[in-house]
Amino acid sequence: MNRLFDADNAFFRFMSRVADAIILNLFFIITSLPIVTIGASYTAMYYYCTKAVCNEEEYLWKSYWKSFKTNFVQGFLLEVFFVVVGLILYVDIKYFYNKAFFGGAFGWRLLFFIMLGMAALAVTTFLYAFPLLSRFDNSTLRIIRNAAFMSIRHMSQTVPLLLILGVAAFVGWIMFPASLFFIVGAWVYVSSIFFHKVLDRYMPKDERYEEDYYLGVQEESADSDANDENADADKDVVQDSTDNEVTGDEEDTQQQD
Repeated sequence: MNRLFDADNAFFRFMSRVADAIILNLFFIITSLPIVTIGASYTAMYYYCTKAVCNEEEYLWKSYWKSFKTNFVQGFLLEVFFVVVGLILYVDIKYFYNKAFFGGAFGWRLLFFIMLGMAALAVTTFLYAFPLLSRFDNSTLRIIRNAAFMSIRHMSQTVPLLLILGVAAFVGWIMFPASLFFIVGAWVYVSSIFFHKVLDRYMPKDERYEEDYYLGVQEESADSDANDENADADKDVVQDSTDNEVTGDEEDTQQQD
């Protein structure tokens, strides 16, 4: 009976995650109102959720806001990149479809299916890009390249993610507009379980789950530690030199006596 009301049992942990997803969704809506901040907001959700999956999360708003500020510029650049790519692919697919299936030659059909393949790659790259940004400090182009590479390499995770995304889109459509208040948070939380398994393989073991590493300031910390070690080494050298001088003075005094 006591375990039924234990805050650590499975039911209460599940309800806590549900509440976090709804609150995150609210934060996402508010911080995405300027439109140009959608990328940073989406990244901030993954920053919190990928840590929450391994029970390493901190205060929700503190973690969310810290990631939002840190990844604001790159989040915007990724947002612009995928919007532009999406528009280009949409126009091309529509054009090649009309050419391929309304009296066009075989070449047009081939081009149409090639564009579909590129669109699929763009979608899977989009899936991985923002979780990668939330976890690693890399240039924007490197994040896009790594996201494309990981989406293909880890196909066993990518396929379920696409299915879950499809389910989330369907639920969001049939429950619209009520779904606006929970669907993005639910998607990010569930997908973070898969992304954690993938991205955790690329985390250095000695820096795994460190907050500074997530926010890309690990190099500064490493430089600081190195400077401290050098300072300690210099102190040891000075101390050894002083001891040697004192020992030498004592030997000279004994010889004079």
